[in-house]
Amino acid sequence: MSISILHTPSPANSSTDNPHPSKRIVDGFHGSISQVRFRGVYFLGILIVTIAMMALVITYVGLIGLLGYGIYFHAVENVWIIRNDQVSTSIRLFLMIAYAAPFVVGPPMILSMLKPIFARRSQERTRLTLDRSQEPELYDVLERLCATIGAPMPRDIEVDCRLNAAAGFRAGVGSLFRRRMSLVIGLPLVEGLSLQQFIGVLAHELGHFSQGFGIRLAYLIRQIDNWLFRVVYEPDQWDEALGQLSKSICFRLGFLLSLARIGVWLNRRVLWVLMSIGRCISCAFTRRMEYDADRVATEIVGSKAYEATLCELEVLAMAERLAHGDLAASWREKRLPDNLPLLIAARADEFGSDDRRRIINRALAKRNGVISTHPSLSRRLAAIQRRMSQGVFRQDVPATSLFSNFKMIANAVTLTEYRCSLDLSVERNNLVSTDELLHQRVQTGKDVSASKRFFAGCHHLYLPPLARLDAIGAPADPRAAVTRLKSLRSQFDGLTKEYGPAFEGYADSQDRLSELHVADVLLRAGFKRIGRDAIAVADSTRRTVSHKRTEVLRRIDEFLPKLKLMNDLLGERLKIALELACVPEVAFRLRLDGNPSDEIERLLPVVCRFEMNVSSFPTIARNLEAAASLIRQAPSNGDLDDEYPMLMPLARRLVRETRTTLEGARYAFEGVAYPFGHAGESVSVADYLSTDVTAENDVVDVLRASNETLDKLIAIYARSLGRLVHIAERVERAVGLPMVDDSE
Repeated sequence: MSISILHTPSPANSSTDNPHPSKRIVDGFHGSISQVRFRGVYFLGILIVTIAMMALVITYVGLIGLLGYGIYFHAVENVWIIRNDQVSTSIRLFLMIAYAAPFVVGPPMILSMLKPIFARRSQERTRLTLDRSQEPELYDVLERLCATIGAPMPRDIEVDCRLNAAAGFRAGVGSLFRRRMSLVIGLPLVEGLSLQQFIGVLAHELGHFSQGFGIRLAYLIRQIDNWLFRVVYEPDQWDEALGQLSKSICFRLGFLLSLARIGVWLNRRVLWVLMSIGRCISCAFTRRMEYDADRVATEIVGSKAYEATLCELEVLAMAERLAHGDLAASWREKRLPDNLPLLIAARADEFGSDDRRRIINRALAKRNGVISTHPSLSRRLAAIQRRMSQGVFRQDVPATSLFSNFKMIANAVTLTEYRCSLDLSVERNNLVSTDELLHQRVQTGKDVSASKRFFAGCHHLYLPPLARLDAIGAPADPRAAVTRLKSLRSQFDGLTKEYGPAFEGYADSQDRLSELHVADVLLRAGFKRIGRDAIAVADSTRRTVSHKRTEVLRRIDEFLPKLKLMNDLLGERLKIALELACVPEVAFRLRLDGNPSDEIERLLPVVCRFEMNVSSFPTIARNLEAAASLIRQAPSNGDLDDEYPMLMPLARRLVRETRTTLEGARYAFEGVAYPFGHAGESVSVADYLSTDVTAENDVVDVLRASNETLDKLIAIYARSLGRLVHIAERVERAVGLPMVDDSE
């Protein structure tokens, strides 16, 4: 599915003094390349693979016919089974069931095989289509590139938000005979690559189409391979309905339907064998095609540039995963970046040289398997290095310079991605400038760093050091407050090395309590052996678990005096620093974007309400973890009620109690304004924390919603506290205290 983008005039800077910006880019091609020739043996191999794939389809259809003929033969030739009058009534009944069994088992098997043949294809990805009047530069360069490599010019150029480019036949199998191909460009490639690298990617994709007849056979091979995959793995509600029906009717009919289910299962296993054979054949061929397309790209941009391109694509792939995580976090505030390609590229820019090296080394260590569609990165780079090509295109400018209206297109594609691909109900007011969200990310990173320095490891989520912070105002004697702040800082720095390990021990003990709680719940549910969720107490009994919990609690009691002392120091230190931030002379020296007093007033209620409910959070987190473990450990086969009768009732009770406690914590934030940006005009923290439950009786859905609420609650607390600590650290620097070195 494609949508044409409405034409928008080009920017003013592409007018009279620069009438033909594309001419500079087109002139970046220097010389010609030797056409990549494919020998007769190559096309013979493609033909053999195509015949093999079509043979699999013929085998599939033959199995349907063979099964149908088998039922017909049984119906005609085995009538004697039910015509035998010389047997007892019970044996006669058995023979009638035996005669009827193929008529019950066979049709479901035939239907399960026929259904994929007539099934509609899944809805195509929605993309936006560009035309020449919008992007003349892009079309001019593509024409020159196609002429250079000997590939047909794409009829359609589509854009989307995927980190990928692809050239294919637009109108399905019918386009094989019409040379009507389309080019799909993922805009994150444009935003994240240089022009030379981007041209290399386009040359790779268009290089597939320089193979003429071979690419048509390759397209046919991929279509058959994808169809076989759908036959085996396509979700089938009909099979589930058959299973439910076999349990709800009388035993004899249920037995026959159970046989039908077994027949369908065996049928899918046979099809899985066909699919696996087809996938091995097709993937071996597609890997060969990737090497050939790499040869074309290397001839165009040179070996070194294309090596750098493949490595940069690995970095961008990691950035894309992180960016989609950012989307989930932003959507909690009903805000999304208006330019997803820019967000992905910005995430890639955040990687340091060490991060990039780790990402690339991890990719180099991977090896392609039998069903890998692409060769491994290490093999591709080795093949590129052997060619030692200098290339014919060497313009190293941003790839966005190839587009006249890139920002407008990126915004339109981003909105389409949200609405059509991610299925989000996004309106214009939900879109926020990507630059604004990137600035927010940078600020959040600074707040996190400030928290690490300020607390120096002497902090835990269940022990917030924020005693009596509900009322913050300028101190009556600022000089005395500064003196007290310096004294507290000196005491804290002096005790950090001695008391810091107590917080590490406390954190380890809390983790251990969670493990023991999970183990106890699993044992109560009837598990005799405990798996990875509580590996440290494997094969334990409830008695030994209780004994270990007592030991951990005693250890926590030993830590408490040190924890309390450091918490008191941190709480008073933070309180005085925030009070000093309300002093106009100090606030001026902080150089913050806004008035620190207003920001403190917005953030403090969130932190204080969290502190009021913090005692319940350990129990909430442990119960949610235990419920999730019960669901993960539940066997997928067999009758759960007979094998573990206590499992689901226990999981439901844990989730229900936790959900109730979380709702109580959420109501504590009623009337507290959400302190950060949100698409809603007036949103309370309670509104922000609310999560929808599709089915109240679905334990998995309620567990998901409860986890989401807890994650939101912890996130908003950490963000609010981090911002307050950032202000406090600025105050300490303003009054002459050095910043703590966190280089380690």
